Amino acid sequence: MMKQYLSLILCLLSLSLFSQNDTIKLTNNDVLVGEIIKMERSILTFSAPYDDSDFKIKWGSVKEIKSDRQFILSISDGERITSSINSVAGKEMTVSVNVGQGFEEFRLDELVFIEPIGKNFLARITVDIDFGITVTKANDFKQLTTNIRASYLATKWRSGGEYKTVLSRQDGATDINRMDAMLVG
Repeated sequence: MMKQYLSLILCLLSLSLFSQNDTIKLTNNDVLVGEIIKMERSILTFSAPYDDSDFKIKWGSVKEIKSDRQFILSISDGERITSSINSVAGKEMTVSVNVGQGFEEFRLDELVFIEPIGKNFLARITVDIDFGITVTKANDFKQLTTNIRASYLATKWRSGGEYKTVLSRQDGATDINRMDAMLVG
């Protein structure tokens, strides 16, 4: 039984290591290997397998970047591109991006937004489900909360929705049954 658990842990660890394929080099020459989560408002969020929390890195501190994954990139002139992103050898703080009819080079400071995008339909869907139960002896208080959020990220648009409920019951108070729904297009 112990061997099965050990082999499962090793399998999951190897899968997580293979999925960590993004590399960034900082201006102080530190190299981080992990996963680019997002870059917005000049802050790069980067996840590394050797740390529990994500790194928040000033975009100006990034010197080189390499990833074979697909990203939605926003350029400072308003252009929006879906491409992998890789630094150009011999050109500091410059990346090569596939713009459809070939590759184009951009300086890192021209990139204002980066977000990974999945390669197929299912990889572009994100679903978050939260449940909460609160039981308190005082006043016989019971509460159930749910939150379901889903989004789909396409190359040119994003859509999503959210559904929340709060159901409460307490001695001496009116029951609360609240439901909220929201669609974003």
